[in-house]
Amino acid sequence: MIIGNGDIASAIKDRKDLLFFASGVSNSRETRESEYRREIDLLLKQDKNSHIVYFSSLCVFYSNSRYAQHKRYMEKLVKGFRKWTIIRLGNITWGTNPHTLINFLFYIFQI
Repeated sequence: MIIGNGDIASAIKDRKDLLFFASGVSNSRETRESEYRREIDLLLKQDKNSHIVYFSSLCVFYSNSRYAQHKRYMEKLVKGFRKWTIIRLGNITWGTNPHTLINFLFYIFQI
C-alpha cells in the first residue's frame, strides 16, 4: 500500500507486503504546526503490524530546524511498528515539488 500522492509516492511501485508512507511535510521551511500534526495523525492511523517504509530526510543529521525535529520524531514513531525501514533522502531531482533545490533552480531559471 502507498500512503501519499506526491513525487515520491508516484515513483514507487505498490506492493502488498509493504506499507510505503510517502505522505508528509514536503516543504522543509514549513511553519504551520497543523502540517506536522497532519502527518503524525496519518501515521498513527496505520496498522502497527505492517512493514512500514518511511521516507525521511538527511537533515536529521545536520539540522535542528522544525522540519528536522519533526523528521526525527516521525522516525521514532516508525520504530514502533513491527518491522520498519527508514530511507533518508536528500533533495529529490524529479517531480513537481518546488521546494527542492533542483526543482527550485529549474523553475527559476527555466533550465
